[in-house]
Amino acid sequence: MRTFGWPLAMLALVAGCASSAKPPPAAPTAQNPTEAAHEQYRAGVYSLSVAQESLATALDAVSTLRDQMPAGTEARESLSGVADSVDGAGANIANVSTEAPSLEAFESRFAEYDDRRLAAITAINDALHELRDAQGALADLAQSAKGMAAELDRLSQRLDGAESDLLSALEAFGGKDEGAGD
Repeated sequence: MRTFGWPLAMLALVAGCASSAKPPPAAPTAQNPTEAAHEQYRAGVYSLSVAQESLATALDAVSTLRDQMPAGTEARESLSGVADSVDGAGANIANVSTEAPSLEAFESRFAEYDDRRLAAITAINDALHELRDAQGALADLAQSAKGMAAELDRLSQRLDGAESDLLSALEAFGGKDEGAGD
């Protein structure tokens, strides 16, 4: 019985400490709605730049693999379509990419920046549509090109990462995924 006493005492001590521990302080929040909107916009701009990098990396990977395929093959043609879709996704968000303004500039041109936010939401949804087309084409290719499974799996992971980054940007801007569940 003596061997069980020590773990039980430690468990009681830990449980007692856990219940008396104070919760972590809440993250600081903006003091007014304009500051909150400014922080949301800044987060969206940052997330959008991360998504651009992910798409550029994915496009490079698709293009590299495509260029390794013999001309005229189904794999090369499919990868060209995937590359076009990924490039189209990147072009959609490149048109709305911007730098985050200062709070003062944001306040003085609030309506303009809100229009930009809404345009970014639309562009991100368009980019997600293009990227999902690329993911579908890549999945189709994986079914017919079993010898390329490892390479296609790596590409698929890159596209999944880019999709995740686009969804993060969409959420940061306060948007909704219009293609969810398709």
